[in-house]
Amino acid sequence: GKCSEEDMYSKCLIPMEFYADAVARARTDAAARGLHSRLPVAVTTDTTSEDDIQKIEQLGWHTIDHSKYGTTELWGAFGEVMVDFAILAHADEFVGSRVSTMTRITALRRLSWYQRDVSYPNVKPTPPIKKGEKRGG
Repeated sequence: GKCSEEDMYSKCLIPMEFYADAVARARTDAAARGLHSRLPVAVTTDTTSEDDIQKIEQLGWHTIDHSKYGTTELWGAFGEVMVDFAILAHADEFVGSRVSTMTRITALRRLSWYQRDVSYPNVKPTPPIKKGEKRGG
């Protein structure tokens, strides 16, 4: 199911630092298989957070800017999703979110096509409740 406003932070949004750790582990795994230890990182995301975009750039990772490439105009309404799936499925290493439908489908494709696994960010602790904040229950 989709993430609701109530559980977005506690269950769905994973801080970029957790992804950075998972990428470091994936690069170590790649190096152990004889691949380059500094594989480039291509990020497919639907985030609109300027903070996230800035962190991605600071880490030296690359986002796929579909508006720049006119993906929808070239390939139609599902063009962006199909391009993202192709990139992710063919990657030497893949880090994804356990709550992402894109990750689930990509993980299955990678496993069946290439017998490649997926890496996940470590589970994060639930942040403390802020004054006035309500959570489930």
